[in-house]
Amino acid sequence: MTDSGRDRPSVLVGGTGMVRLPPGTGGAVEAYIHDILAMFSDTPENYGPAAVRAVSDWVPGYEFRDRCLPVRSPIDRYPLPPYLSALAHWVGGTLTTRAIEKEVRRHPPDVLHLNEEVTIRLCEGMDLAKVVTIHGPAEYLLRLARSRGWLGDEPRSDGTLNTLLRRIDWELVWEALGSYDQVIVLTSFAKETLARLGIPSTLIPLPVDTGRYHPLPDPPAATPRTVLFVGRLEKRKDPTLLVEALTKLPSDVRLVLVGRGPEEPAVRGLASRLGLEGRVTLLTECSSDRLTELYRSSGVFVLPSRIEAYGKVVNEALASGLPVVVAKSRIYDGLFEAGVVSWFDNVDECAEAVGRLLDQTELRQERSSRSREYAEQKLSYASIRGQLSRVYGAPSPS
Repeated sequence: MTDSGRDRPSVLVGGTGMVRLPPGTGGAVEAYIHDILAMFSDTPENYGPAAVRAVSDWVPGYEFRDRCLPVRSPIDRYPLPPYLSALAHWVGGTLTTRAIEKEVRRHPPDVLHLNEEVTIRLCEGMDLAKVVTIHGPAEYLLRLARSRGWLGDEPRSDGTLNTLLRRIDWELVWEALGSYDQVIVLTSFAKETLARLGIPSTLIPLPVDTGRYHPLPDPPAATPRTVLFVGRLEKRKDPTLLVEALTKLPSDVRLVLVGRGPEEPAVRGLASRLGLEGRVTLLTECSSDRLTELYRSSGVFVLPSRIEAYGKVVNEALASGLPVVVAKSRIYDGLFEAGVVSWFDNVDECAEAVGRLLDQTELRQERSSRSREYAEQKLSYASIRGQLSRVYGAPSPS
């Protein structure tokens, strides 16, 4: 494909068939696809080094709808309970594969970029350049690494059924990866684990829109006394730990949880039993503008989940200049080594890390500056677009 005198590879990016663009609550793969579409937009100030289209359904008015090819999936609710999620996963993946096959016959792309286990397996035999990003099987990779003695004491996932289903997914993917030209991973832990399995990969972190997520131009002199959590309220993310940690922090510290899920009654019930109703705010509905405001106006961001492929919300908080505290996990090795996150093993350590950042102004300001600098250098659209351009075989943007 030729544009403005330059040859640009055409790239077809596949979604899950379970979430529409732009993603709301949940939908990590679709959030990634949205970022790719945004990074490779064709506006004059951001000439796309690759012509990218996506196979995904979308909501009315979506800004990149003209570059999306419909899956026509009946599934538009995510996440689901594990026993339903497995069925939705396979239905969505199969429908997405059919849409990909149809488009490949009509307009063969130079590169096919897949992001979901079912499509990775079903599209392995396609005769064109193929790239895959591994988003998912954190539970299985952690369990595998632990069983082979590659880790120290790592906590176990509490989602037995979900872990089993993800393991089935991963076994299918593992057999298919040999037919892909490049495998992209999101963390150094995933890269190390795949290397031990004999699978080479390229580390490219999740991108974040640093133009949208950024600190306040004139931050307040006093440190905001608000602890922020963003994510689905489910056991593996352990939101009740934050309610417990609040009892160990001064009475002027507040907790805001943005999200919804099956643990919502447990969060509300624990806050009531501990007499913390006035200090805990649960936002089950939150607009994107409100969320960016919360990132900018909070004191500390905390993600207590130990089982993640990678928490995109962590990057959003870093870009917003918000100090980040996470549960100790190999998933965040790179961030910890870069000095942009603190981590903890239990409730007491969580409260201690949060309290230190809220009480020590110089430490918080240093972490805030470092977080923003890291996001701009390592996670921004400009940085990730250049890395993906090389994977796609496109010239890196100047």
